[in-house]
Amino acid sequence: MNDKTKQVPEVDYTEDEKAFRSMIIERMEHARRQREQQHPEFDDMTYEEYWESNAKAANAYMPPKKNAQDTRTTSGTTKEKTGTLLSSILNYNFAPDVEAYDKDDLVVQELGTIMEDFIKKSRKIEKPDYEVKRPVVYKELFDQGTVCVEDVQVEFALPNKVAKNFKVNKLKEMEWSERMDKVYKFCSANVLCGLDVYFGNIREFYLELQPYIATKKKITRGEAQSIYGTWERWENVPVDLKRTVEDGADSLPFNNWSLGDVEKDTVEVIKYYDKWANDFMILLNGVMMFPVRRNKKGKLNTFPLSSLNGECEYPLSKGDIDPISRNFAYSKSIPAKTKVDQALFDEMLKAIVLKTRKSYQPPMANNTGKMLSKKIFYPGTIHSGINPEKLQEIGENKGVTQSEFNSIQFIKQIIDEKSVSNVFEGQASKGQQTAREVTILKQQSMMKLGLAVTGVINLEKSMCKLRLNNILKYWTEPIDKRIVQLEDGLEQTTNLYKTISIDTEFEEGKKGQRIVDFTEEEMPTSEQVYAEEQLLSELNNREYRKHYINPKLLNSLDYNWYIEIVPTEKNTSELKVAMFEDMVQKMMAMFIPLGKMPNLDYIATRWATLQGEDPNRLFPPAQQQPMPMGMGAPGQPNNTLQNQLTPNRQSQTSLKELTGSTAS
Repeated sequence: MNDKTKQVPEVDYTEDEKAFRSMIIERMEHARRQREQQHPEFDDMTYEEYWESNAKAANAYMPPKKNAQDTRTTSGTTKEKTGTLLSSILNYNFAPDVEAYDKDDLVVQELGTIMEDFIKKSRKIEKPDYEVKRPVVYKELFDQGTVCVEDVQVEFALPNKVAKNFKVNKLKEMEWSERMDKVYKFCSANVLCGLDVYFGNIREFYLELQPYIATKKKITRGEAQSIYGTWERWENVPVDLKRTVEDGADSLPFNNWSLGDVEKDTVEVIKYYDKWANDFMILLNGVMMFPVRRNKKGKLNTFPLSSLNGECEYPLSKGDIDPISRNFAYSKSIPAKTKVDQALFDEMLKAIVLKTRKSYQPPMANNTGKMLSKKIFYPGTIHSGINPEKLQEIGENKGVTQSEFNSIQFIKQIIDEKSVSNVFEGQASKGQQTAREVTILKQQSMMKLGLAVTGVINLEKSMCKLRLNNILKYWTEPIDKRIVQLEDGLEQTTNLYKTISIDTEFEEGKKGQRIVDFTEEEMPTSEQVYAEEQLLSELNNREYRKHYINPKLLNSLDYNWYIEIVPTEKNTSELKVAMFEDMVQKMMAMFIPLGKMPNLDYIATRWATLQGEDPNRLFPPAQQQPMPMGMGAPGQPNNTLQNQLTPNRQSQTSLKELTGSTAS
């Protein structure tokens, strides 16, 4: 008997679990009813109606014909405006600049640099990688004005099957074997549809101050089983779900409750968060997956929200591009501001088509006494016995006038003023304009996009902070154990941790690979680390930086993390190369006569980067001789990071306790 036909047993909830379940269901029903009310901020629509109207405008929805003579068309103006904004934003890097501060508020520079690379690495290995997700995240933000992104540690298992005899012409001889399930683990940023996020207070703008939040997601039962199949209450998850709750009441002991309609063979995954009570609960088709108990003081004790990423904060990032009010959770978008104007523009466009058709096929008064077809309007046709004087046009049929064209241009100008100008879209303006004038127009357009850019920056900062928390929690966990033979003959079990390698650009501008070893064992000296770096660089013909970090100490020390994001353009142009070369020539002419020699290695690296070439291949590193310690040369041992914290030493909040690495 398979999952689809077997009888699902009911959950044996305790009285405390029943009470907690009823409470959170009532809360989530309240959040749902808030959205289903009409709000003036939504133009007197419900959120679902408002979201749908924005989505239609943003995707150039063509409504069906109202009359037979109508033309089914749309200008797609709003779609093009949002597309232009999306393309412009995607042409920028929003890489984080991370700084770590210890308990004395002193910056630990190298630890921040390592965390920057960790965030970069984690975004590459998530599936799909973040660069693939970015357009979807930003599009939801620009289409709706508000987007929520969930950052979680994903763990799921898939059956690992291996084909042995691949004989398609002899199916009976075809064989394959099944092994243990392959487990996938990675941090993942999941964009949430606005319809799937429920705020506890729709009148609270800041996500951090929400009383509680619920999210829902519909997935196939097979996907749900790959994630939750080993959980104790998976066998209690209903296969066919019928919504039976009314007005938030949950009087039945086994109530098939859901926030929305659930199709057959799908599972509605609801996540309930309450940071103020440190509560977290997952419901699969209405079944609570975590227990609820009472603590020693007799209070309900639920699964902690802080267990997700180490902090009692919502694991969601909220982006906004045009806030409506401090007292409203949602923001305006470009489609929200231009959809009415576009509807008017589309109506006039349809009228132009209709009037143009009327000009070459005008309505006629037929007084010939004969039945005539539309072929009388076709060129080259001959009609016998017809008196043309008895065929007369009805009314005036002159086609579209200049004033009507001007009206359309006026409406389009209004849309441009509310969104993105033609110059920003790359369209030529009327009349002759100098390059300076065009630049000024683009700068003015960018000023109007300031809210959108700020919204993306704030969203990325929040996402990076969540990712940093997940990395600190999950990347520093042991992955295995091993037995170590001690000098006295005894054996000791030690934890094995990850080794992480990241392709990066070092502080001096050179590109290479950073390798971070998490270990609880005794740290190597700076000289040993430096020798290891030199050996790796010589063997692989590229730059290396090696770090050793004690994961337990990293998590035990109370660091404050500050994240800043400065957008930088992705694509370099020939103009930038020419400007850089001109700058270098002027710099040489000014400073070399004064005896000041610029860093030629950095100039060469920067020039190669602007040209799109690999600096390491274009300028192979020369063989370097070890220099005395304390000189501060890149890639050389430095006493700042040399000393390592050992179990019998007192704790000090510095990276030198955590790493065995060289300072750059």
